[in-house]
Formats: sequence, structure tokens, C-alpha cells
Amino acid sequence: MQRAIAIVVAFVVGLAQVGGATVAAPAEGASTRAETYSATTDYCADAEEMAFLKLINNYRASFGLGALVITQQLSAAADHHSQSMANFNYFSHTLTPEGISWSQNMANHGYNYNAWKGENIYAGQSGALAAFNAWKNSPGHDANMRNVNYKAIGIGRAYNANSTYKWYWTTNFGSYVDPAARVCGGTAAAPTATPTGTPFRIVASGRSSNSSSSLYAYDRKPTTAWATTATTPPSSAYAYFDLGSTKSIGAIRWMFAQTGYADAMQIQVSTNRYTWTTLATTGNATAGSWQVLTKRTSARYVRFYFTNPNRDAKLGSLSEIEIVS
Repeated sequence: MQRAIAIVVAFVVGLAQVGGATVAAPAEGASTRAETYSATTDYCADAEEMAFLKLINNYRASFGLGALVITQQLSAAADHHSQSMANFNYFSHTLTPEGISWSQNMANHGYNYNAWKGENIYAGQSGALAAFNAWKNSPGHDANMRNVNYKAIGIGRAYNANSTYKWYWTTNFGSYVDPAARVCGGTAAAPTATPTGTPFRIVASGRSSNSSSSLYAYDRKPTTAWATTATTPPSSAYAYFDLGSTKSIGAIRWMFAQTGYADAMQIQVSTNRYTWTTLATTGNATAGSWQVLTKRTSARYVRFYFTNPNRDAKLGSLSEIEIVS
């Protein structure tokens, strides 16, 4: 199996940064435009590219950073770069057939603003989560994904069965927000909503003995998750979270790392951890997307209780939970 690889570039005007790809505008100025290199209107974001947008925006939210908008010019440039690497079988921030830099590629697609700019590239897997994890685990790539200056992102992936790594991904970043990208089969994309409200501090937690650490559900890492670990289909499982004292709760929100392991889930509250009141019965939802139960109540403990009517191999897959005022 071919090893997946990822590379980041970062350059800062007036300040070189080894291993990085960021071009920084030293000050605000008038926007300029280059003649469009190719039809930026041809681009549309597919389902995996939109899945990556959710992953990166949830990740940024865990650090208190704003959501990125997926935009047309940056995405067209990212898509062109990925297509170029796949079709001409290379892996580089320099677009080899044309002999141009990644930043010139952005300009050729209309993104020639006086703005911060950056790029990550990755090769080897088709899925959004694989690309996200590779970049997250590399300091230079991770710095690009968490750069406070960036407001816009372009996402493009391409496949060629005859190329070395088969799948190629490019993400372009910028501080200027050009028009929102089209979604395949739809219209312009809206930025991923970041949950609002002030989360209470979770001081302790617990879980059923057939499951992994409940800490995974509030470690501010969307790629880790609480789930059952039993080798046979579990009949039930739970994880509870302790606020330290009774609080006035306004909403409870949660996110799944995977879809399909919450066919029947109850959200329950308690003041003593012995008597539980069920606030809602719910189930599966899109992975990487915040779900919210708005319910005014008073409680110290919140429990996610799963049953298994369909005899799934696993229950849970809670990647993040928050309890807010």
C-alpha cells in the first residue's frame, strides 16, 4: 500500500518561516485582481470536501477560532492544483507543468488580493478525515488550519488511478473572503455554524464498564470519541458528565465522530446521579456536525444513555459534548 503523505509551505513577506506556506500582506491595502486563469465557475464542492469543511471548522471552534467560509476562487485554485498533481503525477507546491507557485495559481484563479494566504497539500487517501488527521498531526499544517488570520478556505481533491498516490488534496487559505463556493447539486455554501452559548466546565465524568474513557467526549479534540469497546454487540451503554454543582442549564449539544451508533439515545439529567430525568430521546446524526437540545433545566449531571435495538457492533461515538448556560 502506498504511504499517504502531506506537505505544508509557509512563507511570510519579510519573514521566512521554515516548513510553512503563508504569504502575509504587511498591511491592508486596495485589492487587486489578476486575469482569471481558468473558469472558476466550473468548481463545485463535493460531499467529502464539505465534510472536510465541517471537520476544520469544528476543530477551529474548539480553540475559539472563527469558522472559515469555503469560497469559489480559492476552491477553484485548490481543485486545479489537485487535478494537476493527479494528472501529471507529482507532489509539490510548485505546479510543475506550468512552472508556477501555489500563490500564483491562486492569483490565476482570481485570488490576487492584498491578504494572508497559505496552502496545505496531501496525497494518499480519498476521505476528508484522513486528510484532516494528517494535517492536524503535522505542526506546519496544523498551524495553517488554526491560523487566526484566515477567514476563507478553498478545498479541492482529485483522483487518477495511474498516479503514484491516486488521491490528491489541496486546501488554500486566505484572509480575504471572496464569493462563497457552489456545492455540487446546490447553490452557494453557507459557513458552518459554530455553537453559541457559554459552556460549563465539566469537572468529572464516568461511563459504563463496556466503553472507552468518557474524557474523549470533552477533550476538545473532534477526532477522539467515547464509544463502547465490547467484542459483542452491547445492549446498552452510557457516559455521564459532572458540572460540580447544580447549574441552570439552557442547552446541551453533542457531536458524533461516526454515524450509525446512536439508533436510540436518551439525554438525561440528575442532581444526585441516582435519579435521572429524561429530557429527550433522539438518535443518529451527521458525523462532525453539532446537534443541540435547547431545554431549560437545573442539574448537576448530564447523561447520554444508549440502547441497541438494531444490535449494532458499537454504541456511542460521541466526539464532543458541551453543556451551556
